[in-house]
Amino acid sequence: MARLLTATRFIKANMPLGASYDAPQLSDDEAYDVAAYINSFDRPKKANKELDYPNLAKKPKDSPYPHTQIILV
Repeated sequence: MARLLTATRFIKANMPLGASYDAPQLSDDEAYDVAAYINSFDRPKKANKELDYPNLAKKPKDSPYPHTQIILV
């Protein structure tokens, strides 16, 4: 759910209680706003996060990782 677009799709299809994929109750903008609000809070720091996407060019566009890899020499 840390990925904004994934969270937005989930929220639109499942929230509020009683909503479904076929009958959403939120607009795209409303679901996006809820996802952005949720993701604005601090999360626990994950160890070894750099191993998730060793090649950052292949990571999803909405993942919370930098766009370029910084190599310290």
